[in-house]
Amino acid sequence: MSSQAQPSLAGRTTSTFTERLDSLPQASFDAANKQHVATCLANTRRELLAQIRSWADGAGNQRIYWLKGWAGTGKSTIALTAAREYSDKKRLGASFFFSRGGGDLASTRRFAATIAAQLAETSLQLRRHIADAASATRRIHGLGLYDQWERLILQPLAQLSKEAFPYPLVIVVDALDECDNNDDVSLLIRCLTHAVAVEQVNLRIFVTSRPDQPTHQDFILHDIEQSIHQLGRIAQTSCLDAALLSDDSIQTLVQRSYGLFIYAATVCRFRLAYLMSTEHQMYMTVLEYTLTAKLDPEEMARIQELFQHVMGTIVVLFDALSPATLSLLLDQPRETIAVPLGRLHSLLDIAEEDKLIRFLHPSFREFLLDTQRCTITTFQIDVKKAHRRLFDCCLRTMESHLRQDMCNLGSAVNNKVPFAVQYASRYWAYHLERSGMDPQELSGIIDFFEVRFLLPGWHLDMYTCALDSVH
Repeated sequence: MSSQAQPSLAGRTTSTFTERLDSLPQASFDAANKQHVATCLANTRRELLAQIRSWADGAGNQRIYWLKGWAGTGKSTIALTAAREYSDKKRLGASFFFSRGGGDLASTRRFAATIAAQLAETSLQLRRHIADAASATRRIHGLGLYDQWERLILQPLAQLSKEAFPYPLVIVVDALDECDNNDDVSLLIRCLTHAVAVEQVNLRIFVTSRPDQPTHQDFILHDIEQSIHQLGRIAQTSCLDAALLSDDSIQTLVQRSYGLFIYAATVCRFRLAYLMSTEHQMYMTVLEYTLTAKLDPEEMARIQELFQHVMGTIVVLFDALSPATLSLLLDQPRETIAVPLGRLHSLLDIAEEDKLIRFLHPSFREFLLDTQRCTITTFQIDVKKAHRRLFDCCLRTMESHLRQDMCNLGSAVNNKVPFAVQYASRYWAYHLERSGMDPQELSGIIDFFEVRFLLPGWHLDMYTCALDSVH
């Protein structure tokens, strides 16, 4: 075959297997949702990063490096740093950054396909093997995690010549603890251990999680140590008072943060030196100051009710939403939604109206759900009540917006149907399940679906979403 023909073949092969796969581009380290996430600051984590580089470059026989640490210790920042560095070196095979509340980013359902799609970009030979595997099993996206992994990863890797990758190839898996199913986590660990056993390629898999995740005796384990945090960049972007950057203040901050980057970042964002206490005290102080200080009793009650309605929803969402989508789902004006969100700018990432609402760190979500740490009942989120309220919102949204042949364009559901309606159709059953309500006592559900689903012309994609939710 001539050299001129090879690009055309590669293009056809890529098109064929990407159509078969159901990958998740948002999971990659360089996805648009991470473009503003910083890597490690200069001259920080030097010893740890040097150890990771030594391992990734092939020193030692242990192929999996497991970095453990509690929420806020900077694990994801280190994972992002490693992924970007080895991508620049053309030695990153793939990356997957789990994110609780991020829909499929909190699931292993598309993990194998996502890793396969990225690995296919590293080698034309490997791309062809993965494309063949995807074509050979037309129902590949419906298989279980390990079966997908075996067909899309293990078998294609085993078919490589040993000269295909003369150097170690790195895969980064971040925040494994944010996967929403513990059984899936155990299965994923099995997948990873089988991948590094393939002799044709020297895979190096870098994993991060919290300390309570199960591991394996053959993994390199590293617990993040307490270290001095460099606050210069945070201070500059937060207009922090220079007095807080004195040596004594920095030492106090380091001692009280116990190695938690999120603690230091929130102190700087909130611009108050007296926040230098424990993490949960810091969150309590922010909430009390932003939601109760300098408000008359009537306004305080209104703000706190909005907090329960809006933040209670955000805490239990199965997929991140924008303020506009949240407004439609909750049937509240955008201006009303903006009130509690605006007051919590130091704890939420809500820079723009069309961007997804995210916690700056998952530890804040956990704080709101933990009555032992969040001791003021006004700020405590009752999970079952929140799911019940959101289930009602999902049902109301579907009742208001779903109708026969609502698109008139067949496959244009994703583009034409508001995301709030897609969310409600996909996740209503999950919220019902977690609400503690008995579906048998909710006659409205049966009436709704008997009317809606049995009508001819009801769009197949929305029907599938609802059935997926039931399953």
